[in-house]
Order: sequence, then C-alpha cells, then structure tokens
Amino acid sequence: PALPPSGSPDPDSAAANLLLAGVLATPIAATWLAWRLLRPVASVYRRGGLSLVGGFASVALWLVATPLLHHRFGRGGLLGFAGLALVLATLLVLGGRAGRRTAA
Repeated sequence: PALPPSGSPDPDSAAANLLLAGVLATPIAATWLAWRLLRPVASVYRRGGLSLVGGFASVALWLVATPLLHHRFGRGGLLGFAGLALVLATLLVLGGRAGRRTAA
C-alpha cells in the first residue's frame, strides 16, 4: 500500500535519491545492455542508434509500468519488477557470452 502524500516533499530523503538514481540509471543500463547485445552489428552508427532507441524505450516502459505496478502491488511489486529486470539483463549478457564462446 502506498503512503499518503506528504505536504512538503523532502528532496534529501532516501526515496528522492533512489528515484533520481533510478531515473538516471534505467536508460544508461538499457543503452549499455543494447550495445552489448548488438555486438554482431558491424556499423557503429547503427549499433549506437539502436542502443539509444533501446535506452529511450526503457524510459517509456518504466513511465507506464511504475505507476501501474505500484498501484496494484505496492513496493513489493516494484522491487520484484526491478529484480526480474536485473535477472533478465544478466541472463542476456551471460547468454551472449556463452553463445560467442561456442561459436569461436
């Protein structure tokens, strides 16, 4: 369950810092992951462009998913979604490494 809104938000609170870190980290992590997964693309221009599109798409995803998950499942739903995203990203990166090793 969500907490009631406060009359005066505190920009130095842990929640505000976590929100800011997530806002900055999400597109950076998505761009980095897309760059890693697009390694077979020879053109740096195409690889970079597609990676940036992936980073911006992640922003669109969390803009939609965050309020829906928080409203429906609360903080546990948000933490579960973040954990699922981390596990999926890790599997994609490790799967890419394994695929390159077996092809070599």
